[in-house]
Amino acid sequence: MNAKEANRKLAKPPYGDRVIPILKALPPGTNPRFAAAATLDLFSAIPWKLCRFAQSLPDDVVRLVLPKLDDEHAEAPFLQALVKADDLKQTWVRALEGVAALNTTYAWGSKKHVEKLRSVAKQRDFLEAVQLAVVTTKEPREDFLGVLALDGSEASVDALMPHFVAAMQAGDDGLDQLAKLKKYAADTKAMRALVSQAETARSKRNTTSGALAFAQSLGLGELKSFGWGQFVRVADARKREVELSIDVDSKSGPWFSVHVARATDKPKYRLEVTAFNSSRKAERDELKLGRCEPHELPAFVARVQKKLGVNWQLAKTTPFTNVKGDKAKRLTAWLSNG
Repeated sequence: MNAKEANRKLAKPPYGDRVIPILKALPPGTNPRFAAAATLDLFSAIPWKLCRFAQSLPDDVVRLVLPKLDDEHAEAPFLQALVKADDLKQTWVRALEGVAALNTTYAWGSKKHVEKLRSVAKQRDFLEAVQLAVVTTKEPREDFLGVLALDGSEASVDALMPHFVAAMQAGDDGLDQLAKLKKYAADTKAMRALVSQAETARSKRNTTSGALAFAQSLGLGELKSFGWGQFVRVADARKREVELSIDVDSKSGPWFSVHVARATDKPKYRLEVTAFNSSRKAERDELKLGRCEPHELPAFVARVQKKLGVNWQLAKTTPFTNVKGDKAKRLTAWLSNG
């Protein structure tokens, strides 16, 4: 492939995996801006994909990519911390080795997973980059947190502290992440205390969740835990896909959430969403459907069905729940009675 053909294929999105062979062996003379745009798009979707091709990217492309990496992913500040302008090629390749190590497919808690993350924690430059990434990323992945737990140093505890404080205040999924670090926690007083407090807070949250009172209001009795999910996908009169998803989980921070989405293909693809939850955070209402409280779900579902011109046919769906038999059937029946 020559530069002209590469430029043509890299000039416009969507990119996807089709561009990886091009980026892996970029022809001399390829427009670096085109290559950088494709690389950034792949990183934003799945950061570890860089490890499949980016080692051989020319320096001018790397310089364009680094400052524009999507900082929603902890891999962005990790890479930025490790790559040095005066030794760009070598430090870029080493940084990608770190990204690969932090994206293992080994099961959480397995011996191989622990060993893989410990290998990162033992390398000072990697460890410091992970610490920085965790501090500067709103929702770092568990692998990054696992590295800090294995290290257990004061600096690693300090890096975890903002997430610990936020999770303790919100009682959300951050508590689950921190409690899961128990198997990884180094035998230091500060790290043991952090994980122990997260475990205690999670246990208290799970036993006092509003989901349990909601279950009682539905006639399900006193439960130690309650999980219920209902999902349906239908088409409206214009053949647009419409989805409804309802989730109730006593073991989750926002214990109640609703998500409605409508996909439009023409003139171009567009996804309109209404989403809300019991925490009242990160809510959207592009469909102008409003929100509801848990006990108002049947009326809300009926109203949405009418407004969007669909037939949910909920009676044909099966709830995903930890209650069995007639109690499970009762959930769908209750939801359908709006």
